[in-house]
Amino acid sequence: MLASDTMINRLSKSECCGCEACVQICPKHCISLTLDGEGFYYPLIDTIDCIECELCEKVCPSLHTLVLQTELTSYAAINQSDKIRFNSSSGGVFYELARYIIEQKNGVVYGAGWVAYNKVQHMRITKVEDILKLQKSKYVQSLIGDSFRQVKSDLKSQRFVLFSGTPCQIKALRLFLQGNDYDHLFMVDIACHGIPSLLIWNIYLDSLHVDKNKLSIDFRDKNAPWHNYTLNIADKATGKKVVFERCDQNPFMRGFICNLYNRLSCHNCPAKNFTSGSDVMLADYWGIEKYDSTFDDNKGTSLIITKNTKGEFFFHQVKQLFSYRQTDFSTVTNRKDTFCTCTNPHYRRELFFRKVNEQNFESLVNKYLKHSHPMNVRIARFIKRIIGRK
Repeated sequence: MLASDTMINRLSKSECCGCEACVQICPKHCISLTLDGEGFYYPLIDTIDCIECELCEKVCPSLHTLVLQTELTSYAAINQSDKIRFNSSSGGVFYELARYIIEQKNGVVYGAGWVAYNKVQHMRITKVEDILKLQKSKYVQSLIGDSFRQVKSDLKSQRFVLFSGTPCQIKALRLFLQGNDYDHLFMVDIACHGIPSLLIWNIYLDSLHVDKNKLSIDFRDKNAPWHNYTLNIADKATGKKVVFERCDQNPFMRGFICNLYNRLSCHNCPAKNFTSGSDVMLADYWGIEKYDSTFDDNKGTSLIITKNTKGEFFFHQVKQLFSYRQTDFSTVTNRKDTFCTCTNPHYRRELFFRKVNEQNFESLVNKYLKHSHPMNVRIARFIKRIIGRK
């Protein structure tokens, strides 16, 4: 088989999730990442150096199916420390899990952190004070770098490891470790709507007409109520707000939520429906006010899903730090688009990318999100409403 015929080279853009497992496993270092015209990273194989070992295919999450996890238990949780919860996207669970690994197990933690206004990458930390770098949401795809290899090295050295990431990244690491279920490895995936385009993020920042290198970015600012889901972009030095908008009012966030420019593989996710292989999944407990209003003070509530006995053990080590309660799992499965099924790309996605450099960004987003469905769907719904009135 020629290197150009490998499955990795033949993956479509709706299949490759950009996890970088193939890049890290290659013994000849002949796979690199390249940024495409839409602002997403994809692997590129140097066919001259490739030895056709096929290791890249063995670690690809799009080419393998992991066992469906069925030992699922859900909890609502609120950190008893308001300070920790303020610096978290929701209820402050990740912080305590990470602190447990570092303080109680002398371990290491891996997660996504900002390194520039347009770059998020996985980093390795060993100090509690560095957990802050990994907290909160970053709606830019995290570059894995060599962290999978570092995790493997830490595990072989008998270090306790907590690795956090999106479900596809967790599945990729599980495959990278070639099925070895290390007792001292804890894997936490973060519920994921999708990955927006880095190109579009840069275009949006350009539209603000500020020095991008001087910006601090908080996609989930807790100075606003949790339910308001507010983007805060401010000057690092002065704290002056450049943008302070709810997600349903901000053009970048609106396009992201409506799937106008998300990665194509996010609409064909290989790790949906609890198949990532993680031990614990974390998410915002949206809707908790319907099920238990005592767990909703509008400061953030976490949804914890333990997925096996290791995940239950992990949560048990820190649960005394939370107000928590077990919840009916139907509150999870009712959110099918979040956990179980993939959303469809916006029907005008392709056209948006063709026009994005030609028109004002906010105006273009408003134009393309004016209607969420094609004309034939809108007509069919209109007719159905009219018939229903008769």
